[in-house]
Amino acid sequence: RLGVALGFFATCYWMSLRHVMWRDEWQPLVTARDTTTYVEFLRGIEWWGMTGFFSFCWLIQQAGLGLWFFKLALVSIAAIGIYMFSRWSPFPLALNALFAFGYFPLYEYGSILRNYGIILTTSILATSIITSPRMHPLAFGICLAAMPQTNAFGLAFCLVFGPTYVYELHRRGRLTRSFLAAPATIAGIVIALAGIAAAGIPIAEIVFAAPDWVADVTTGGNRRTDPHFNRFRESLVFPVRGWLPIPLFGSWNSHFLDPLPTAQITLGAGIALATLAWVARSRTALMFFGLGMAWLAVLFSHTPWNAMRYHGHYFVILVLALWMVERLSPAPSVPTQGARRMFLLCQRPFLAGLLVVHAVVGVIFTMQEYVVPFSGSREAARIIRDNEAPDVLVIGDVDAWMVPLSGCLGRPVYIASRREFGSFVKLDAKRRWSPLPADELAAVIQERLAAERRDVVLVTNYPIRMPEEFGKVIGMVDRSITDERYFVFRIRYRRPEG
Repeated sequence: RLGVALGFFATCYWMSLRHVMWRDEWQPLVTARDTTTYVEFLRGIEWWGMTGFFSFCWLIQQAGLGLWFFKLALVSIAAIGIYMFSRWSPFPLALNALFAFGYFPLYEYGSILRNYGIILTTSILATSIITSPRMHPLAFGICLAAMPQTNAFGLAFCLVFGPTYVYELHRRGRLTRSFLAAPATIAGIVIALAGIAAAGIPIAEIVFAAPDWVADVTTGGNRRTDPHFNRFRESLVFPVRGWLPIPLFGSWNSHFLDPLPTAQITLGAGIALATLAWVARSRTALMFFGLGMAWLAVLFSHTPWNAMRYHGHYFVILVLALWMVERLSPAPSVPTQGARRMFLLCQRPFLAGLLVVHAVVGVIFTMQEYVVPFSGSREAARIIRDNEAPDVLVIGDVDAWMVPLSGCLGRPVYIASRREFGSFVKLDAKRRWSPLPADELAAVIQERLAAERRDVVLVTNYPIRMPEEFGKVIGMVDRSITDERYFVFRIRYRRPEG
């Protein structure tokens, strides 16, 4: 079982070194790199809703540990979760290995360096505590406090695990006055509430108190104003994307059944009903699965996020619910009758089938970066370094695509839409989501040429027509798993006549 975790760690760390980080991975690091005080850093992340995780990145930068430690830390956290899963789950070693090397743990939450691996690891730890004989209230409180320091999904999982834990205490008759008055229980409650409040208040502020322009600059002005029910209806295809993630090769966040939404909904409903039939053996597992599905529905009906990594939370809920039912309500030793017996006999093959699909897709998508880079930012930075002076001014548009370029260059980029240097997306009223009009971009370039009095570099994530006398293309990166493609131009400086 330790071998599964070590193999997972070695594979993920090796892939993290090869992986070309995209803008969401670079954002916390360059924000921490290019802010001088913690107060300034907090202003930079005010509307991101990930204060805890971003602060962790700030501490890494302040300690001078750099990118290598960031990768090592996140991969190590994910590997600890895999070890706990292999050590304490009721599944055989083969299923543990298939889970570890599946699409979400290995690729989305392991090789791609975001905060989802933290949610996975804390969820596994919380499940192991709920199904353990002692139920360790202090350890559970710490786990519940760490979980929401990631994003809105971590906060939602707190609202799933917390009530599940309390119900299991009640079921075992442990909710006694002596248990609640124990120092470990009190400390666990205080720590959990403090952690949830620290994460929940900024997220609630974004949802309920953010100015209107915050939604505009994060969605490009395409805010949804239709009823939440419409968004919930659109999200009915999401569970099967988490339970059977089969993307098209080289196309991130796609699914082979996307052209057939009715088939996605039908298949997802079938998997959900089968899972409900199995977890019904344990009221705790049934409550956990029901709450998990409900809270995910709430999130997706608020904003229909279409990225596959979000839908992986359906997968986590399903697997951990099956863990709970096997630990808390093991299969009876005597044969049962009818459909109930059939469900019990089919549960392991069903889970094995899902995990095989995840493992095959996980290996394919982990290896695809040998064929197609995840982001074109590293290659774009190489083009600039190989063809220009080390201190050449780099002008960039649109701002979000300049985040990974700034990370790879190790210095800020002049953001054309803001007319200032920057390395991370600033969510304020000045932000422009769309590309600058050609005449406005030309005006910015002329301003900088006059100030620099030498050639400059222009980088865009969209093709533009460049007059030969004005500048020339020195490179382009038009292959990327994400949408991070780059066009690099040298803009000539012409001395004023006379």
